[in-house]
Amino acid sequence: STRTIQTSAYGGMNRKLRFNRKMKPREIIEWLREAKQERYYTILTFDEVILSPAIIAEILDLLRISSRHGRVWERVNLEFCEGPVDLVVSSLVLMDCVRHLFLASDKIQDDLMERLSTTLRISTSLKSLWLLIPMTQVSASYLGSAMKYNRSIDKLSLSGSNWENSDDSDSDDDTNDGSKSSRPKLFGKHNSGSSRTGNQTSPRDAAISLALGFKQNDGMQSLDISCCDLSDEAMAPIIEALVGHPYLEVLDV
Repeated sequence: STRTIQTSAYGGMNRKLRFNRKMKPREIIEWLREAKQERYYTILTFDEVILSPAIIAEILDLLRISSRHGRVWERVNLEFCEGPVDLVVSSLVLMDCVRHLFLASDKIQDDLMERLSTTLRISTSLKSLWLLIPMTQVSASYLGSAMKYNRSIDKLSLSGSNWENSDDSDSDDDTNDGSKSSRPKLFGKHNSGSSRTGNQTSPRDAAISLALGFKQNDGMQSLDISCCDLSDEAMAPIIEALVGHPYLEVLDV
């Protein structure tokens, strides 16, 4: 585990706990138990961790205790983890105990996006959401539905997410003309297979689904859809939906 300390934007000091796949499950569990008692830990990162039942149980218990005592985690990062990530994500949002959430995965399933969509609708603590995921039409539809009702999220970032067709993932981040994609290496490093099967949709299809939610959102102040290799045609529905948005101040394409 890596532990560091930094100044919090909300006052006081932040202590970070970072878990990675090289750590033994017992070690991860021990640090999670310590975090229950030590309120100075405010940032959690799980980097390629296999979320075993025992680890999941400790995470959920930590979140329950946090919620019970009004403890809000400043940031939680879930980076290419294996296991029931949907339980962690939905619990974080549902219990209103996280301000900033980062989720990176190359294998997003419908149930995860459905859980995230349902909990985002009623979230009041989450201020920013970073998603580095395969953005299929189903994923975009769930996210758009959530943003239609959510009023707490100020910043939404989809930067670097893969909007390509699900059968185009074997190109090693090369574009059709042979040049290198501008997608961040973080995604390219892990994107070695299809994120879903049986759902061949175009980036524009996904953009249209997402735009439907953006059009009725009135809380988002910043949207980042840069480094997604979206064509002007694919991006057009999102841009059109944001025209006249009452609060949007920053749009990064």
